[in-house]
Amino acid sequence: MQSAWPANLATRFHGVFPGMTAALLGWANRLLPGPGGIGRQSRKGHESFSRWSPSWLTTLTEQAAAQNNEVR
Repeated sequence: MQSAWPANLATRFHGVFPGMTAALLGWANRLLPGPGGIGRQSRKGHESFSRWSPSWLTTLTEQAAAQNNEVR
């Protein structure tokens, strides 16, 4: 079984610093891509591409997917 210590730490951090947690989550939200692309249409994950994927950042994930026969 995996440890849940990251979730416990985040919960405790939010309990002690709720304002800072909100500020950090707001900052993280600004890093996410905005709306656009295909609009309200849906696509499977393997049909999604961006400037980040595929790239050198996703090389290890792509290799693991190939090793685990998870590539279409």
